[in-house]
Amino acid sequence: MAIMLSTAIIAQVKDGGDAKAICVSAQAGVRAMSSAQYHSTFKNNRGNGVRIAVVDFGAEWCGWCKKLQPIIEQLAEDYAGRVDFYKVDIDKSQDLYEELNLDGVPYVYVFPKNGKPDIIDGFAEYDEIAAVINSML
Repeated sequence: MAIMLSTAIIAQVKDGGDAKAICVSAQAGVRAMSSAQYHSTFKNNRGNGVRIAVVDFGAEWCGWCKKLQPIIEQLAEDYAGRVDFYKVDIDKSQDLYEELNLDGVPYVYVFPKNGKPDIIDGFAEYDEIAAVINSML
């Protein structure tokens, strides 16, 4: 596990990301996502046709986002292999934030394999997000 973790940190540092954040993400199965990666993965804001995906939009300064982080990490662990989990830092992806007309954070998009996402505006408990995921499995 230590080898995998250090590889993830090195890859993220080369991309200009926060090594500490990717360390947590690598452990939990939550991957950092840029605007470009979002657009290539979710063309026309639709599911990727491969697997259900959860995208957590947040910011380091956001208290509710910090409260949501361990819930997303637990979901990623519980749904490993069945659902992909991503984290978008809106401060690093301001263009995407504006394009999606987000009016604050956190936001959680739950994409079915195909189709438009279910959108959770604001903080949500584990059970609420899990219910949306389960409705798509």
